[in-house]
Amino acid sequence: MSNVIVRNIKFSMVALGKSIPDTTGDILNIYSKLGDEGRAQILVNGGDLISAPKNGGVTSNVWIDHCEFSQEDPRIQLNQDLYDGLLDIKNESRYITVSWCYFHDHHKCSLIGSSDKDIFKDRKITFHHNYYKTIQERVPLYRGGEAHFFNNYLYDVYTGSVNTRVNACVKVEKNYIEKCENNVYSKNSAIVGQAEIVDNVEVDCKRTEVVPSNCVLNVPYEYSKSLTKDPKKVKGVVMKHAGVGTF
Repeated sequence: MSNVIVRNIKFSMVALGKSIPDTTGDILNIYSKLGDEGRAQILVNGGDLISAPKNGGVTSNVWIDHCEFSQEDPRIQLNQDLYDGLLDIKNESRYITVSWCYFHDHHKCSLIGSSDKDIFKDRKITFHHNYYKTIQERVPLYRGGEAHFFNNYLYDVYTGSVNTRVNACVKVEKNYIEKCENNVYSKNSAIVGQAEIVDNVEVDCKRTEVVPSNCVLNVPYEYSKSLTKDPKKVKGVVMKHAGVGTF
């Protein structure tokens, strides 16, 4: 998949998740009662709302813009495996931009790199002006390659936000982060990742994990006209304009 724009679409599997009674047995390619970890798991599209690429191959030059991704409040729907990622990017995926999207009410938001062996060096992804609300973790979990994470508004990401792993370099720039925990960290891989942390606003946040070591990301594009230069204004700008129908 290449040269694709995904715009102005709402994604969710909640209707499917709520339609399956707790007493239901396995449903081929749809539902597993025990899943990989002994917990119920939806199998449709691997449990992801968007998975790139779906079945191997290369995904490049993709723009995901003004979309909404959600499942159920993770403090109420406690099975973290029932749904998988809101947006997962794997294998030889590169040159992807995720902008002005609204991600909310989910355990595991975005996994970039499916395992510690999935560390494509030319993986380059940009996340900007997205709104993340009431999410447990993976905003994003990023393995290998490079990412630019700027001008996003995070609220109530309560376990960990940017988890940079396996030699990834993530530039975390001018974001507004509120009531969150572990805003930039590296955990659960033998090889840690790095981050360049630039001028972020943190409000009522706390940390229990170690900040990763430094890197410098030479952003390969001009973005000054897209940048909200005062990070204190990011919250208002993102809440007003992120999501479906807010062009």
